[in-house]
Amino acid sequence: MGETELSGLLADQAALFGVLNRLHNLGLTLLIVARTDQFSDQKELLYKNITKIALKGIALAMGVAVIVMSALKTLDIEAGISMLGMGLAALALANFQE
Repeated sequence: MGETELSGLLADQAALFGVLNRLHNLGLTLLIVARTDQFSDQKELLYKNITKIALKGIALAMGVAVIVMSALKTLDIEAGISMLGMGLAALALANFQE
């Protein structure tokens, strides 16, 4: 017989018991259950990546908005400078995370 390793994030203890119950109902033999901090590192990395993407999206959106509003001749200079400033600040925050 072979062995299979399962790993993943579970929301709480009830979720763990649900997985254990399913394994039991399938008639599978459980060899070991271990808690690791490996996933907390992965979760933190995931949050950092999501934040970085969101900040870059904000910067892109501000730049596009300035271009579109300028083309439509609905952009006043102060609003354009403010939007570009917000975009630059978002890019700075995204790069600061690295």
